[in-house]
Amino acid sequence: MSPPEMTFPDGGTRAWMVTLGAGCVLFYYHITHQLSGYSASEIDRIGSVEIFFLFGAGVVGGPLFDRHDAKVIWAPSLMAVFGVIMTAVRVMGFIMLGTLGFAFLGIRARFPPRKREFFKPEASKKKNYIATLVAVFLLNVGSFTSLFHPQLYGKQHIMSTSMSIYVIAIQNGASFFGSLVPGVIVDKIGPMNMLFIASVITSIVTFCWVQMSTNGPIIGFAILYGFFSGGMTSLSPAAFSNYCSNPQVINTYIGMRMAVMSVATLIDPQMTGALLSGFL
Repeated sequence: MSPPEMTFPDGGTRAWMVTLGAGCVLFYYHITHQLSGYSASEIDRIGSVEIFFLFGAGVVGGPLFDRHDAKVIWAPSLMAVFGVIMTAVRVMGFIMLGTLGFAFLGIRARFPPRKREFFKPEASKKKNYIATLVAVFLLNVGSFTSLFHPQLYGKQHIMSTSMSIYVIAIQNGASFFGSLVPGVIVDKIGPMNMLFIASVITSIVTFCWVQMSTNGPIIGFAILYGFFSGGMTSLSPAAFSNYCSNPQVINTYIGMRMAVMSVATLIDPQMTGALLSGFL
């Protein structure tokens, strides 16, 4: 049986429902990663382990999605909501329940499920796939410090506690727009070119971070870093999907990529925690 034709409809009710549903899942992600009130070392340990399991689960979740459609997200989502509610943050838990409920209704696979092998080991034979995997791994090794510590950095540079908390919100807000705008440009220049541009600019902005020492520049950094790192994050799955000859294995390919990324999330925050323990 030949694989379905690899076409991607632009728009339509079903397409937008999937988009909104996926957005609701990401909304849950941002809620659960606001670890305010913890020390820097605790944020490093808790956050890195949490994201490790979040990304690492993709190695199983991707193939399961290809085999069983979007219903595979139901059980883990409800377990996550239950866990948040049981830790006394019930308001967040009910917000998550509402957004994930919409995701349950909106996310649907376009193609019939595949029934053959669970993993796709032939991906390891594709040189472009492996090269991109190594590149994205290195990008993620260096990107999480700026996501974990903008609040701490602001407090160390005369920013008030109340203002420093908003730096995280500003960064996440800029990331939302950074996920949208590159998606428009990518149709003209391709996902790999756009990913390269976003990654280079993100790196340059990160190098400039140490020169930011007052409120205005720190907020400017949060906006720029949030915008371009958001583009880098959203473009990575699109880049990997280009290596799939069969649309029925796209989630498996992306899941394997997330498993590799999960290892990177353990490296960067732990190095940062060690540095902070030595200098703060």
